[in-house]
Amino acid sequence: MAFLFALLVVLVKVGLVALASVRLVPYGHEWTVERFGRHCRTLRPGLNLIIPGVESVRHRINVMSRQVEVRRHNVLSADNAMVGADAHCSYRVSDAALAGEKLEDVDLSMHDLVLRRIGEVLSSLELAALMGNRALINSLVTAKIEAVAGSWGVKIDDFEFSRLRHLPLR
Repeated sequence: MAFLFALLVVLVKVGLVALASVRLVPYGHEWTVERFGRHCRTLRPGLNLIIPGVESVRHRINVMSRQVEVRRHNVLSADNAMVGADAHCSYRVSDAALAGEKLEDVDLSMHDLVLRRIGEVLSSLELAALMGNRALINSLVTAKIEAVAGSWGVKIDDFEFSRLRHLPLR
């Protein structure tokens, strides 16, 4: 009788360890796994196995395409004219391990980055240049965003100003 009880306890423990080692990653996500505090691999969507007690899931990263919408962002141009900008930026995480290590919140970081780079580019140009060549300005902002976002493991799919307008100073 004691033998059957011990066997049952062992089987329950083995079953719990087996359940703890299975991870089901949803579509559009990647999870980073750390072994003793260091990144060792990235789990792709589907059924995955980890070693319980040794490995742990650290970051759950959404790798689907997302958008940043910028509305009514006002910037002073190089010749002190007020310019209003509306823009959108499509991006996705291309390296989940790098994004998980570098960023706490991907969406917030991308929103801040887009706002800063729009302000940087628009404030470096004069009003006539801003209103004359939107394609050039789109490519300048895209290049500046990609330079930083690439080091975060984020790929820029598209950036475009939906509206640029001159605003009267109050």
